[in-house]
Amino acid sequence: MNYSTADELLDLEVPKEVRSVLYPMFLRGTKAFEELINEEAFMFNSTFLNNCKGQLRTFLIFRQFDADLLSSNFPFSVVPKEVNHCRYTTLNLQRGNVLINVAKEAKQTRLPSRSKFRLDACKTNNFRQNTLFFDENGQVQEEPYYLLLTYGYRYGSLNFVDLVVPDVNMRDVLAVRSLKSEYVMQPKSLEEKELEEELLVKLKYDAIEQLKVKAIANG
Repeated sequence: MNYSTADELLDLEVPKEVRSVLYPMFLRGTKAFEELINEEAFMFNSTFLNNCKGQLRTFLIFRQFDADLLSSNFPFSVVPKEVNHCRYTTLNLQRGNVLINVAKEAKQTRLPSRSKFRLDACKTNNFRQNTLFFDENGQVQEEPYYLLLTYGYRYGSLNFVDLVVPDVNMRDVLAVRSLKSEYVMQPKSLEEKELEEELLVKLKYDAIEQLKVKAIANG
């Protein structure tokens, strides 16, 4: 399906009730990181902690997108993809006619690096004309629109999580939705708060077990 504007794309392909599941995962991962550092200080008593804090925090967010931790009704398909020779794996979410790349950014108004895989994917974000793409057999191929889910921190706290539609050259933002603002405006029931606490505890326990396994493997 083709859309005439980026705003139309966002609100029809990833409506608020669908995208609302994403911000809590970033917030939960951030909280789990902060609590682990404080509660399990003996595990992180190292001069070199600052060298790996960012990786641990990212892991606690991305880990929630593994199949064994996802709820059965999660509205996206998770599409991990290796993008360089170092086997760095990006996190991508697919739903309907969109592919969403998750990327950490220092500033809320800035787009991630214009890497080759992102520029190739952005070629579909042309809302002024209906562009056809063909596979190797010359058949018309449906290419998803390319979105970004950018997130960043300020003074150690989660500062923003934004759903962004970049232009075809990844130089400008065509539309954006602040998932943090939408989350703050949405009232939480007691049941939802209790479930969130359960998920937070589960995530922290999982992280500790993963770290123990890694420590044993490394001798």
